Amino acid sequence: MLASVDHFNATSQVANEEAIAYSAAFRSSVALSDPARQIVQRDLVCLMRSIATDSWNAGSRGDLTGARNSNAWLARTVSNLGTLGQQPATSLDTLDAVESELREAAKFGQHRLLAGESVLPLAMWALLFLSLLVLTFLMTLMMRPYPLLLALCLGSTFIVSTGMVFVLVAFAEPFDTNTGVYISPEALEVVLLSAEKTQPGAAWASCERLSP
Repeated sequence: MLASVDHFNATSQVANEEAIAYSAAFRSSVALSDPARQIVQRDLVCLMRSIATDSWNAGSRGDLTGARNSNAWLARTVSNLGTLGQQPATSLDTLDAVESELREAAKFGQHRLLAGESVLPLAMWALLFLSLLVLTFLMTLMMRPYPLLLALCLGSTFIVSTGMVFVLVAFAEPFDTNTGVYISPEALEVVLLSAEKTQPGAAWASCERLSP
């Protein structure tokens, strides 16, 4: 159970690191002059929006490849950074900083998707249920002369074991929204809200979908 909780916490930290990397990329883009700044910020905004929706939904489905729309926006952002880097009036140092943070964010994003898979092997489930069966058998054998106490112990065991199974399932799959315990894209949404307050403008218009 501790391994399951540790996995959940580690995945949550990865999601936070991903949001921090996108925030750093956006902050670095502020140093660019127009129209390069507008292009880069527009790409980053649409990419982050897609990550917070499409990519998160892909994680909840257990799709390790991510969302096609998010991948398409990442490809466009990288392509535009390369194109802008060939223009003499653009600061290469700033573009390099944005691209470096973008690579970090993409790395954390892939780590997040991979961490969405359950970490509980079948052998562990077999051991858990076998232990419960043995415990139930021993309690029944030892407390058979005391039916009321036996019923109380069996009921308590059932409640505790049900809670343990729920915790194992909920924390082992950190993006499964069906359990009610899951990692939301809150950190990335906070980054978007903060960036919009500091850099309002056309970059925040609705984003088109690059892929279904």
